[in-house]
Amino acid sequence: MTKSNGTTFYLSEDLVPLVDKLKQRRQDPTRAATLRFLILRSLAELGYLPSNQKRALGLEPPHSTAPTVDT
Repeated sequence: MTKSNGTTFYLSEDLVPLVDKLKQRRQDPTRAATLRFLILRSLAELGYLPSNQKRALGLEPPHSTAPTVDT
């Protein structure tokens, strides 16, 4: 497991209800878990995370073990 480092930041008042709505939909235990997911997803989409982490976030399909066929 990766070591965590606490960070504090502030959200504008209009973002808090959106984050809370996503937290509820994702059934995250805390707002921090939702924000962590959003940050990781953004980093992955920007190309800063390796493929295995992108797959873990559901942003890349898993490796296929089936042979490929040229058509």
